Amino acid sequence: MFAGTVQRAIAADVEDVEWLFYEARLKFLRRWLSDLNECAEGGLLFAARKRGEVRAALACSQQNPDVYNICGAAFMEEEDAEAFLAPLVQLAAARLAELGASMLTYVGTEDWLVRRLVWADFTIAESVVTLLKAGADVPVPPPEGRIRIRRPGEPDIAAIARVDKEAFPTEWHYSEPVLRRALYATDVFILAEDEEPGGGIIGYAYGDVQGGSAHLTRLAIHPARQGHGVGAALLAEAMRLFQERGAWWITLNTQRGNVVSQRLYHRFGFQPIGQSVPLLVQWIRR
Repeated sequence: MFAGTVQRAIAADVEDVEWLFYEARLKFLRRWLSDLNECAEGGLLFAARKRGEVRAALACSQQNPDVYNICGAAFMEEEDAEAFLAPLVQLAAARLAELGASMLTYVGTEDWLVRRLVWADFTIAESVVTLLKAGADVPVPPPEGRIRIRRPGEPDIAAIARVDKEAFPTEWHYSEPVLRRALYATDVFILAEDEEPGGGIIGYAYGDVQGGSAHLTRLAIHPARQGHGVGAALLAEAMRLFQERGAWWITLNTQRGNVVSQRLYHRFGFQPIGQSVPLLVQWIRR
């Protein structure tokens, strides 16, 4: 049992939730505080109050029509996490069921949250490893066939999303709104286009640079073109663009079980660092 109320947050609650994210002892936020308004507008921000004060909050965002992510969580004290996390998750799951979602996921390094999500009936479905490359040497193996690498525009988003859906299982693929946000918000976003007759967009990559470091957020190749040098060409160009912007260190994440991708990254000098990070899933429907 817990003393307090758990409810879907509305616009009037956002200021209190923002204050919580500043003051909470346990917290993480994948996006900007200003994005909490967007979460509230979509019915994806949930808050717990005790004696009128917001003591806990959970924020979700849509990855694709079937999958939503936990993108933020805050608990004023340890006891608030113990009392409110499970009710907040239950409320979020009910909202996602209304939206027709299949699963709620979390990927991250916050051990305090991983442990409690497992107690709240999340299961570990996969693990993610981080790879690091240092230095400016970039091999550039030629792709098979004629491809062109360029910066995408708004009209390319639908085709990029189709490639992404083919390249990844449901829990990983990105929707058009997510990709559109990335197009305008990231430092480097490139695509590979088959110049042969009947070709089209066959892969893409994007990432960000901060100071002397860059992170490759995404590299996706259509399954029919995997193993033909497209991924290597995209990776080489992304790394070149990162280095043009001053990056010496480049990191990326990949699934532990994705041996093919890891083989490519190792060819480019990437090496694993740190521990693997779990992908946690709570099924809304199967």
